[in-house]
Amino acid sequence: MADYQGSYNGLSFGPGTSYGVRSIRWWRRATNINTPPLPRYHGGIVGASYETPRQVEVEFVVVADTAAELVDLIDDLYAAFQPHVDTESPLVWEAPGVGERLVYCRPIDDSGGRWDKTVTAATMMVVGFRLLASDPAIYGDEQSTVLTPYTSADGFTWPAVWPIVWGAGGAGGGFTATNSGEWETWPTITITGPTAGTLSDPIVQNVTAGTELALIENGGVEITSGQTLIIETHPAVRTIEFSTGASRRGRLSAGSEWWPLQPGESEIRFRGSGTTTGATCTITYRSAWI
Repeated sequence: MADYQGSYNGLSFGPGTSYGVRSIRWWRRATNINTPPLPRYHGGIVGASYETPRQVEVEFVVVADTAAELVDLIDDLYAAFQPHVDTESPLVWEAPGVGERLVYCRPIDDSGGRWDKTVTAATMMVVGFRLLASDPAIYGDEQSTVLTPYTSADGFTWPAVWPIVWGAGGAGGGFTATNSGEWETWPTITITGPTAGTLSDPIVQNVTAGTELALIENGGVEITSGQTLIIETHPAVRTIEFSTGASRRGRLSAGSEWWPLQPGESEIRFRGSGTTTGATCTITYRSAWI
């Protein structure tokens, strides 16, 4: 997309389309601070602090050549921004100088179409929508990196023969993810099986945070050639499933922690047992702002 262009539910808007954008506002909601009363004394007790859902407002100027065409354009606009839906769709906006920005939201209100009185023919209408994003974060361009499992090199050989060769370090399995925003972001982790054989007990570590997702409990997880295991880490949609829908969340170790990518750099590592040749781990994420 070019600067000032956007999309929602398959509808494109901005320069080059019939839907001009008069304004788009990513309203920042007040933080919800939990401060319960302090029993038998003045004041309260400091509690958890969470961001509330974000509200977004978009106002369009719809321009047509004829009144009949305008009716069709408005119908298409309302089809994309229809209310009473149970899922949130990405509202994407190409912000000048900074790139793509995205929120997952659904419509909760519209301004009602009004004819623009500055136009003599009925070929222009101004329509606004208010949307609610349960996830208050604003996300940037999608980033993706493919890892191969960490493999150790040959170590010390016995019997020792001077000069002794202690072995080299391991190879593969890691990269540095950069969250350029100011807010934590939750990656999607996709593990594919090896070219042949079986990868078992995969572990994905956030070395910087000192946490890991280890699928080693209750017999662990085995991923054969052609299989794909998808790990969604966001608190709203946490799942560990094969592409067939079969869950493996029960194989997560007791010591595992769901980890986000904090602002800045995070070192990520991937390892597993069994056959590792051809196996991959794809880390997909977006920088995030609040």
